[in-house]
Formats: sequence, structure tokens, C-alpha cells
Amino acid sequence: MSKIIRTQKPSVLPFYAMALVFVVLCAVLPVYKLWALLVALGGAAVAFGVAKKTCPPRVVEHEVPFHTGSGDVDEMLEAGACAIADTPEELGSFLMQEAGKA
Repeated sequence: MSKIIRTQKPSVLPFYAMALVFVVLCAVLPVYKLWALLVALGGAAVAFGVAKKTCPPRVVEHEVPFHTGSGDVDEMLEAGACAIADTPEELGSFLMQEAGKA
């Protein structure tokens, strides 16, 4: 009894695209003037928005043995599962010992 938890991690590519567009526009435009700085910032914002729409978030899946939301209950369920898993082996070894005695 386990649960697969999926988490979404946002992509880094929109930030790289924004930085690249900003650097290129700053190299081309005279950034010491206010209008050029605003154009560079606007272009970077547009690049970020476009890249955010086109680059999906990364989905990471990992398996959790028990996930109820309460740590104590999770530990209790894990201990119970281990006890159940150990029981057939112990029972088998006990029966073999008893069969050897008879």
C-alpha cells in the first residue's frame, strides 16, 4: 500500500530567456536613457511571459510507502506492514523447527 506523489517544479528557462533578451537589448539600445531602459525591461517581461507559456513545469514523481498526512499514523502503518511482512518468514521457520522435532 503506497502512494505516488507528483510535484511540479517550475522551469528555469523563462528566467534565462528574460535575462538573455535584457542583455541583448541593453547591448543594442542606449540604456543610459530612460526610454531605452524601459524598452529593455518591457522586452524582457514579454520574453518571460512567452517562455512561461511555452515551457511546461517539470513533474517529479516519487513513491511514499504511506502518506496519510499525519506522521504518527504513517509510522504506525509502516510498522504494521513490516510486522506483517516478517510474520510469514517467522511462521515458516517455526514450522520447520517443529517438524524437525517430531
